[in-house]
Amino acid sequence: PVSHARTSQSAVATGWSARPEWLPWWRRRGPVTALALGAIAAVAVAGGTVWFALNRPPAPRDHSSDLRAFLVDAPVGSAPNPDVLGTDGELSIAQATQLIDADAPGDIITLLGMHRAVTEGWTEANGTSVTVTLIQFESNDEASGFLETYCRRAQTKRGSGSTATAGPQGSQSFVDPTRDDKGRVQVDAIAQRQDVVLLITEAQPGSVDAARVNTLVQDQYDRL
Repeated sequence: PVSHARTSQSAVATGWSARPEWLPWWRRRGPVTALALGAIAAVAVAGGTVWFALNRPPAPRDHSSDLRAFLVDAPVGSAPNPDVLGTDGELSIAQATQLIDADAPGDIITLLGMHRAVTEGWTEANGTSVTVTLIQFESNDEASGFLETYCRRAQTKRGSGSTATAGPQGSQSFVDPTRDDKGRVQVDAIAQRQDVVLLITEAQPGSVDAARVNTLVQDQYDRL
């Protein structure tokens, strides 16, 4: 009996209890910590999902059908350009080589894996002559290789008349200050979308307007 009394007094004196004090969940460290970590994780996942949706690359486009269907529409009021090369809008390898670089040694298009090419052209009321060409390659890498080769050659020929443009993949424009027999300045532009390289040539009367060429490049790029 004496031993039991001492044990009870010791427990009361120290304030110890076999049952911990009850606290609501929001005052407990474990549940609050878990809730905070869960909220942070949810925000991180949501933010990552939004970022990926805004920055993911565009879905690959299938260019296996008639490539002519991807050509941008000529503006209303323009007239077909009779000087455009090709048959029914399609270019042979020799014609594509002539269109791109008449002085190129050998068939550069064949060497870089050209699959097919199509073209169209028109003349606008102010005398601007436009040619749009799409060249499809066997792979995206071969298209990129051709774009780089074309740009190097164009920069060598045009010098300070070449500029990179804020637009589609690899887009650049090149100005030839020499006027043709109609007093027009030639502006060329190039860009790539997957396995297709697009080329646009404008012969512009009066002062050079590279901005309108770049707008046409963007329109054609979006069409691909």
